[in-house]
Amino acid sequence: MSRLAKKPIIIPFGTEIKILNYVIYVFGPKGKLEFNLHKSIKIEFESNFLYVKQIVDINYNKALLGTTYILISNMIFGVNNGFIKRLILKGVGYRAKVENNLLELSLGYSHLIFYTIPSCIKIDVVNNVEIIVSGICKQTVGQVSADIRNKRIPELYKGKGVRYFDEFILLKETKKK
Repeated sequence: MSRLAKKPIIIPFGTEIKILNYVIYVFGPKGKLEFNLHKSIKIEFESNFLYVKQIVDINYNKALLGTTYILISNMIFGVNNGFIKRLILKGVGYRAKVENNLLELSLGYSHLIFYTIPSCIKIDVVNNVEIIVSGICKQTVGQVSADIRNKRIPELYKGKGVRYFDEFILLKETKKK
């Protein structure tokens, strides 16, 4: 059994959880999220605690148990606090700005790059070089950040490109004669 799933998930005040036909709905101050449960996983409530348990004891279910526990825990955290990823643009002339649900990126190409912002995500640009991606779903925030980073991955010789705020790029040394 998953060691994580032995611990209960604490449900904060103001968070409501409903389960209908193997779909769990989490409502909170920042929004609503839903997740489809596997048929071999059951959810139990005790006052302010939520327990994730398995119906049948199989190795496959043990892996699912830990994954389900973390996903539900992230949903509860997301609807209460939200998730944030920060990106930095490194390079001469690299800029970003947000206009009408579009992120406009100038990344050293001969053209501008436009990225359509999903409805559940909020993107802020600070000083034209720092992009802050925020939202209630951890997976969506991470995927949007990865999509933006893939527009210009940091190169290994000068370090130019789009990188995460806390990412360290080990620069390679150039050839010498």
